[in-house]
Amino acid sequence: AGLLAAALTSFAAAPAARAEVLQLSGPAFVFRGASFPGDDEGAGMLQNATGQYYAAVPFPVAGMTVCRFSLVYRDFDVDHNITARLLRKPLNLGGTAFTPPVVMAQVASTSASDNMRRASDTTITNPVISPGTNFYYVDLDIPFSALQVVGVQIVHQASCP
Repeated sequence: AGLLAAALTSFAAAPAARAEVLQLSGPAFVFRGASFPGDDEGAGMLQNATGQYYAAVPFPVAGMTVCRFSLVYRDFDVDHNITARLLRKPLNLGGTAFTPPVVMAQVASTSASDNMRRASDTTITNPVISPGTNFYYVDLDIPFSALQVVGVQIVHQASCP
């Protein structure tokens, strides 16, 4: 009876599955292009940026599920929007290296506001993380230098609610 009570007590005390948030700050993104656009870090954001930027996503655990992908930004321009995509590049040893990456999630900034905002996507394509067979990264498309990227957040856990 004592052993059963101890087992039940330790089971009841076990923490519930919780969501993990992987964050990539705006200054972590690297420009990929022919000519440097003159971007900089200011107030913890990627500022004065135009073009394509990338950052690797170092998922720590295989088998978790991506539940939400979010862009945190300041968009004070009504004519241009930042697009952020979470991508999965298949590891295809013995096959072609030119298999294109798969877009797992995509979000974009909207309208114009001086405030920090968040755009999120919960409709994730192939959401189970498998670092042994895939590489993961985030791609930012920034068409105008008046848009600021605070960062991206990727919520992952054992299963999505």
